[in-house]
Order: sequence, then C-alpha cells, then structure tokens
Amino acid sequence: MSGIQSHISGRDYRIQPARKHIIAYLNAWFFAKLKHNRNGNHGIGHNEVEDLANVIIDRMEAGEESVSIDFTPTRSNINIPVTISASGVLWLRKMDPDPSSPNSQKLCKRLVADTLKSTVSAQKSTRLPSRGYQAFVNGNGHCFSLPFTSTDPSQLLSCGMYSTEIANHRNGSNGNYFWNSLRDKIGTNPIIINGMDVRTLLPRNYLNDSIINFWIRWISIPQSPDDSASQVQVFSSHFLSGVLSNNYSSDMKRWLRKINIFDKKLLLFPFNAVNHWSLVAIFNPSKIQQTSKRWGETRYTNEVCCMMHFDSLGNNTLHDGSEIAWAIRTVLNSEWDRHHNTTLDRTSRPFTHRCLPLLTPKVVGQDNSFDCGVFTCRYAFNCIQLLNKPLKMSDLHNKLKHYISDDPLFDFTGEDITRMRVEIHNMLRSITEQYRSNRDTSAGSPAASDIHDAAVNLFADTHSDSDEEAE
Repeated sequence: MSGIQSHISGRDYRIQPARKHIIAYLNAWFFAKLKHNRNGNHGIGHNEVEDLANVIIDRMEAGEESVSIDFTPTRSNINIPVTISASGVLWLRKMDPDPSSPNSQKLCKRLVADTLKSTVSAQKSTRLPSRGYQAFVNGNGHCFSLPFTSTDPSQLLSCGMYSTEIANHRNGSNGNYFWNSLRDKIGTNPIIINGMDVRTLLPRNYLNDSIINFWIRWISIPQSPDDSASQVQVFSSHFLSGVLSNNYSSDMKRWLRKINIFDKKLLLFPFNAVNHWSLVAIFNPSKIQQTSKRWGETRYTNEVCCMMHFDSLGNNTLHDGSEIAWAIRTVLNSEWDRHHNTTLDRTSRPFTHRCLPLLTPKVVGQDNSFDCGVFTCRYAFNCIQLLNKPLKMSDLHNKLKHYISDDPLFDFTGEDITRMRVEIHNMLRSITEQYRSNRDTSAGSPAASDIHDAAVNLFADTHSDSDEEAE
C-alpha cells in the first residue's frame, strides 16, 4: 500500500483548480532544462505548455500521483523528460495561491530542483548511496514479518540501537520483556516490511505507510516494566482517514472493541491526506472531565487533557485541522459513551471544541517537499518521551511553548531528519538479518510467505479477533 490518501471526508482534492500552478511549474522546469533564447524565454510556446498541463491534469485526476512524460516540442527533435507530482502541485498552491507572484516562481524553482534530484536518485536505485546506507534487499523482496520466533530476543531488541533517539532515551531494556510486549502489542496484525517500503527511506523520498506504522508501533512497545511506552495507544495511519470517509461506523468501532483507550495516557494518530503526513496526539484522555471543569484556570496544577497537531508545514499545512479535530472528538465521545457514560443523558459529550481544541505547537519543520514522514516519526517519538513531564493548564494557556516548543526534545535540525532516514533504514536491515537467521530454526512457526499472504489491510479485516486492532 502506498499510504497516499486523496480525500478528506469524502471530498476529492482535484487538480484542475491548480492548473495555473502546473503551468508555472512547467515553465520553471523548461527554464531548468533548456537554454534561454535571445528574449530570455525557454522557447516553448504558451499553447504547447497549456496542452501539456491538460495532459498532466487528466492523468492526475485519473489517479496518478506522479506523472512522467517525454515531451517533444513542435518543430523540434529534442526530447524533454518532464516529471511532476500531485503532492508538489498542491503544496505550491497551498504555499502561494497566486501562481504568477515572484514568491510562487521561487517556490516552483525550488520544487523543480527537488524533483530533479529525486529523479536522479530514482535512476540510481539499483545501488544505494554510500553514506550510511547498507543494501540488504533486492527489488520488492520480503524483508521481515513481526513478530517472528527469535532464539535471542536481546538481539532483536538491540536492532533499535541503530536509532540515536532510541539509544539515547530508552534505558533499562530487557530483551525477554520486549519480546513478550511485542507479541502482545502486535497481536494478529503483523508488521510486514518489503523492499519497496525500505526504498522510501532513501534520500528525497516520501515515506510510505508501512514505514510510518512500523516506526511508531516499534517505539510504542515497552522494553521494561516501567517503560512509559506501555501508556501509549497507536492507531493505524488508515484509521483517521476511515473515520473522515465513513464516519465512526460500526465497522470502524470494531477496531477498538476490546480496547479501553482511556486506560492510556497518550493516543497517537498518524495521518496522511493530500500526499502529506502529520501527527495528532491526545494526552491524558481520561482527564477530560477535570479539564472541562477547570478550563482556563491557570493555577490548576493537576494534569489535563490536550489534543495537539504536529505538522512539519506549520501554518502552511495541507490538512484541515477542524475536520481532523471533529473526527477525533467523534471517536473519543463514542468510546467515552461505551466505557464511562453511566448517566441517563446518553447524548452527553465531554469532548467538545471548548475543552479539547486542536492546539498546534510551534515546532521545527521541513524546508523541502519530501521529509514530512520523517518529521512525523520524530514527533511521535518525542510525544512518548513527554509522558514523563506533567501537562498542566498553564501549558495550554501559553500555547504549549514551555511544554513543547522550548523542550530540548524539539531542538533538532534537518540534519537530524536526514540521519533518522539512514538509521531507520539500517535498523530495518538489522531486523531483516535477525529474521533470516531465525526463520529456518523457528520450530512450528508459519513460513514468512504464509504470514505475508495472510496479512491484509486493516479495513478489509473487519472480523479480526485481535486485541490490538487500533494498531
């Protein structure tokens, strides 16, 4: 699965309104690929550029996320390869609605430069870059399926040490405890990683859902009895999209039928729409009644409930915060009804926009069009580490400046994001090596191909008996 969702609440993000941005991008592309003529133009007629834009629009609206075309201008034998993505077009339109502005032209040049670099990287995909990456899988070959029987759980646990984040913050780990937690957490919804998933970790690539879900599920597995990760509930990256498309239907409710989310201190919702990743975190959902009663009282020192949206595009986000907040409040109120509403008023809804607004803390963000997934992974890790830090009403009052923005966890740079790509890649390599070394010695274990064939999209498996369907 690609992890790309093209709708929110059943609404298509059609490319047609961005036609002028596509034309502006194409002009920037031709300027980058061709020499300027005497008049300072690229030499391709406006009508030809418009015709090419129409072809691109037709293909994107037919479902292609990325379009590559070999374009030959009229009265020329020069072949010009053109590559453009729907996510890039929508990013341009979001960053500057005016395609003719000087700022928009700069954004087009920047996106063209990123795309050209990504194209070169894709053309060299038969070999991995030398800096830090180590090849371990060919094509879309199967890497591993978790859980698998391990003769030495400590070795599997040590795979996480390839990550600087995990190595620096996860102390007192126990291999056997981690292994049992892994089996309990994953249940019958195995983690499946294949070669195409791994390739999204290469430079200038957009992470897919398999990598996002793997990382957040892995860091939420407790490694010792006092590990704060035991207080985390991770939702599949498809969960919010399903609620926005189908409301919180009976099929969606089956995902949580054996889980009480109010036993957890942190709920994590990775979200993908319009070819962009972001993360929603709910802290202390069980504290909603106290939060509602004491709302606005900055002297109230007990912990409070809060909903946060982490988006590496900041105020230029492609995601509709109001719809995301509505979807999550719908789920929370429905689950509260199921577990805690003992009043006669069955319409009582404690999670409202007044006491659970969607707060967007100021955090470091991306400066390109492809790193949103890695930022989402880092945000998720930071949220888990924050569980050891009480969240108070005063933190909400100052817009999470002290709790999030000024916390050292969020003092990272684009270089750290690049490093994370390499480290997660090599972490997957290490797990794959463990998987292959144990596969032949795992008595009574199903073959990897059997597990892989049995794995299904969480939407399709509405009759699973897993206790961890939200993952």
